[in-house]
Amino acid sequence: MPLGPVSFLILGAVVWFTLVAMAWLYAPKRRRNPVNWAILTFVTFGVALVFLVVMNPGTWDGRVPGKAPYVDPRSKEAEIPHAEHHGSGHQQSHHHGSEGKR
Repeated sequence: MPLGPVSFLILGAVVWFTLVAMAWLYAPKRRRNPVNWAILTFVTFGVALVFLVVMNPGTWDGRVPGKAPYVDPRSKEAEIPHAEHHGSGHQQSHHHGSEGKR
């Protein structure tokens, strides 16, 4: 059975979004902003992906404007310090001085 125009339209859409996904996933490896490169790849139907692969790595630091910076969970900055008890009212003491002594 020959492929009709709708089949080619579906195939083209699958290829198009696959190229956009590839740009989204590959851009951080090349130190580039994935949002910008996914949009460029979408608009240019994959031509931007060729430039992304050929270009030298960029200087993108991993931050997207308006979002909090990414912290690697394996890094020391991501460690949650243990709560220190300074009598904030949440700590119950077992010894209350003269209480209980009658």
